[in-house]
Amino acid sequence: MARVLVADDANIIRLILKRILEELGHQIVGLAIDGNEAVEMYKLFLPDLVILDVQMPGSDGFDALLKIKEINEQAKVILISSFADAEYINGAKICGASAYILKPITLDKISDALNIEGF
Repeated sequence: MARVLVADDANIIRLILKRILEELGHQIVGLAIDGNEAVEMYKLFLPDLVILDVQMPGSDGFDALLKIKEINEQAKVILISSFADAEYINGAKICGASAYILKPITLDKISDALNIEGF
């Protein structure tokens, strides 16, 4: 079981991720609406895994990922996005994302990414 922080500006996506992760046996420690809130919750809860949407108002997923990696370079962070461009996918790797998942979010996609990370 992993302790997971989820950040997405869309409430429905946060709820879908929460349901999927709980169904897979993981504990949700926080639900953030943007990258800034995700970074603050990361400091507070030190979760095992963070799932960040790439496009969020204010601080986006890439900004939050970099800030979280400054706090803990070993942090496991999965980015989710509706953008399949090579630029986004390569950017995720360069910034240190553990995985990049394309929306729509499904149980299989989340399960596969978690299995790769050992969760």
